[in-house]
Amino acid sequence: MIEFLTPVSKPVIAHREVLPAGTIGKQLLVHTIKGELPDLEDVKFAIFGCKENRRDIDYMGLDVQFDTVRMALYGLYPGNWKHTIADLGDIEKGASVEDSYFAVKAVTASLLKKNIIPIILGGSQDALYAQYRAYDGVCSMINMVNIDTRFDLGDAEAAITNKSYVGKIIVDKPYNLFNYSVLGYQSFFNPPQEIALMEALYFDARRLGVVTADIKDVEPIFRNADLVSMDISSIKSAELGSYNKENPNGFDGREICAISRYAGISNKVTSFGIYEYKPSKDDEATSMLIAQIIFLFLRKVAY
Repeated sequence: MIEFLTPVSKPVIAHREVLPAGTIGKQLLVHTIKGELPDLEDVKFAIFGCKENRRDIDYMGLDVQFDTVRMALYGLYPGNWKHTIADLGDIEKGASVEDSYFAVKAVTASLLKKNIIPIILGGSQDALYAQYRAYDGVCSMINMVNIDTRFDLGDAEAAITNKSYVGKIIVDKPYNLFNYSVLGYQSFFNPPQEIALMEALYFDARRLGVVTADIKDVEPIFRNADLVSMDISSIKSAELGSYNKENPNGFDGREICAISRYAGISNKVTSFGIYEYKPSKDDEATSMLIAQIIFLFLRKVAY
């Protein structure tokens, strides 16, 4: 998988050098030299970024980078964690989108086979298809949980986008999907036929209001989850600085961190993807919230 990964950027490495002792940045293993991954023998969690975003329906040519997220995460204090974490750097955009999918699938599958939990920082959420396909040959059936405002089912016959990829997951061989759960969907973002299809397929769909009424009720869903995905736009705009002004309703910071913590509690979750990260001039609030989401996921499973 080394051929698909580029090292963590020099500004992040420089930032890491000046961090106080005891922070995450001082303790995790980092891919700093191209072609030389850190020793993964004792690693339990591996973070890597996927810069692919060309299938975003709103794509305007902007590139994705995760430096501010890394800097925020590196500066947090982990406490008495027992397991080793590695940052493997990024998967750059391939010559084609399919090349990027192949790289995500290959890196994720390699980590799964080593019993390492991948934590994927992603651009557009269509890369979740590649995260899912990484389970081909690893396990026969999986349960997928998506924290999202939309079902993202789409037309399985049409081209895949960040709002239309689950249909491909359902119909493409090999058939690995046992159950699909969506937490926090908002009915006005979803076509009635997709709501009906979710019911017809007996998939688990929880409206935003139902989830936020008692956030603890979602914990049992994660007990059987293998793959967890989070769309950052499921968080309400007020929590994200200038990042996203399109969703006035959504999870607040505490709620999304609680959900991440429940995902971390599960002994069955084997990969976690955080998608729909977009570049922004005022990125601090979004980056810190994503860092805390990752922290809460790591915190419960790292002891």
